[in-house]
Amino acid sequence: MLYTSAMTHPAEHISHEAIGYSLDWFAKTLKGGTARPVDDQIWFRKEIGTLIALIGFVALVIGTFDGLLEAPTFSRLRLPAIADGTMPAHAAASGRRWTTAFILSAFIPALTYYPTFALGGTFVTPSAFLPQGITNQILVWAIINGLITLALMWFVPKRASRAGLVGQSVVIAAASVAVGYAALWLADLAFKIDFRFWIVALKLMSAKQFLIFLIYLIPFTAFFRGGATRAAPEFLDHGRPARSALSDQYSGADARFHRVAGAAIRHAVADRKAAQPDPGPSFVPLSTIVAIQFVPLLTIVAVIASFTWRRTGSSLPGALIAGLFVTWYIVAGTATQVPF
Repeated sequence: MLYTSAMTHPAEHISHEAIGYSLDWFAKTLKGGTARPVDDQIWFRKEIGTLIALIGFVALVIGTFDGLLEAPTFSRLRLPAIADGTMPAHAAASGRRWTTAFILSAFIPALTYYPTFALGGTFVTPSAFLPQGITNQILVWAIINGLITLALMWFVPKRASRAGLVGQSVVIAAASVAVGYAALWLADLAFKIDFRFWIVALKLMSAKQFLIFLIYLIPFTAFFRGGATRAAPEFLDHGRPARSALSDQYSGADARFHRVAGAAIRHAVADRKAAQPDPGPSFVPLSTIVAIQFVPLLTIVAVIASFTWRRTGSSLPGALIAGLFVTWYIVAGTATQVPF
């Protein structure tokens, strides 16, 4: 039997119709169990539950970071008082500068997406040192956009920087992500679930995937450190001490929105196959499925970058957390084409 649904491939993963076809096939071909109508489906409750868990993971990582900042070990990371002149007040971009920053940060990553993925698929094929094909394509996109960002940084006004934070930033970033990983491990141990919604899934890594994670960690972290998380100061002011955490997050909406806008543009141009390099018949559909995940991932990165920058006045901790989180997400959820 052939069941065909009038929907895209990724839509089938969250479709009651498609799941109903599967249940109908199981009922006809398998023995045992209790026969139930195909419309008697409760699996979407699990999707909502694991979505809440995914959101909770982000809150846990941010909360762990904020809690660790109160420890004496990380006291140097805390943002110095602006009122006493130790740290100059920062003003977000406005007017034409805001518009320019928005356009460049949203459109350049979108317009380079398919061409860089084609380059990665053609020239950076899976190997013993870079064993995941899709991860290689994302890496090429990140490297090219990182270089573009570094070139554009020459035109960005110089900001007051904080020195001597590398060691503490590395430790607090690793600890924050480790707590999130431990929460995922406990969820898997107790309920056999991961943190996900639809095709956006944060999974545990196997031993081999952890080794692969170490390979890709440095270049992806360099991408975030090189400029991807430095965009936050262009859209944010230093929060006043009296502000609540909720107002802090709402005032960071600009930083989140400009990342999401770029990913949304990629979806709008997904049908323009003839205008893009095409290394294979499945290139555009598969690359578009990957692009869908950029929306929640870059939103999470923007939230982390905004929050950590507000608390420390430095983009380094956020870049390190983003590098650890995104590399983990990609490696754990991507097929490995070469034996490793």
